[in-house]
Amino acid sequence: MLCQDYYASALIRLSDKPCARAITAAKSIGYKELPLPTGLDIPSETGQPSAPKRGLYRYLKPRPKEMRFSWIDTDDCRVYVEDSIE
Repeated sequence: MLCQDYYASALIRLSDKPCARAITAAKSIGYKELPLPTGLDIPSETGQPSAPKRGLYRYLKPRPKEMRFSWIDTDDCRVYVEDSIE
């Protein structure tokens, strides 16, 4: 039997060269510029780091009970990913 509820999150910091590659890849798959737009209601979990003021983000809701949110801080190259399935 498969698990019905799933939640995962990760925060990492990349060095300069992998960071540049991550930024290039993020732009190529449709990440948008931060800051987050007003009115974008992204569910958050306790302990989630706040999104940076500058960088790139992507928010997907492929199904009604599924959410994927990620951002890249272009100042210090922190990368955050959050995935949730209810």
